[in-house]
Amino acid sequence: LSTFLGDDANIGIMYRLPGYWSEDHYPMMVLEEYLHYKVSEVIRIERGLAYAPDTWSYRTDRFGLFGVYADVNIDDIDDALLLIKREMKSLTDHYLSEELLEKSKLKILLRNVQGYESNSEFADYYSAQYVLFKKHRVFANVEQNIEAVTLADIERVVKGYLSEDKAVTIYETPTLTYTQLYILLTLLFILMVFIVFLLYVRVHVRLKNKRK
Repeated sequence: LSTFLGDDANIGIMYRLPGYWSEDHYPMMVLEEYLHYKVSEVIRIERGLAYAPDTWSYRTDRFGLFGVYADVNIDDIDDALLLIKREMKSLTDHYLSEELLEKSKLKILLRNVQGYESNSEFADYYSAQYVLFKKHRVFANVEQNIEAVTLADIERVVKGYLSEDKAVTIYETPTLTYTQLYILLTLLFILMVFIVFLLYVRVHVRLKNKRK
């Protein structure tokens, strides 16, 4: 029943990934950065189908999840989903160019240079590093690992995890749209009027019979 009432839905595609111990963790970070801007460009800027299309990821030491999603009007679900699938198909067919790879890596590096501006961001960073530090007594050099990502790494990750046969389509739609609610209320109103009319007829017939 969540969300119970509305005209918007969340749709997307999700993939299973290895955990952050895997050598594929950093190439996947680069791909996530690329898809974040690519999906936003295609779905929001070019087509105006969603306000905040984005990528999403969750990783533990054992497994990970990666998704591409969009918040859309119910009437635009099929179009938006088609665009997401088209971009993922294009990625698996053509991978990335050297230019797009370097741009995506640079965006991650520049964001890391800006540092962490809140206590929650510091907490997220050190909690993510804790398991690695506990095992090896060192913090991961994220910037160095990102810089080391190559086109061969991207191709390997795309082939291994992001192919069409490994995708799971996700739909999160409201239980009722506003249109459905209005139709339901109208039908209930008509039903109530009909019941009142039947009661009126029955009472009227009884009173008429009594008078006779």
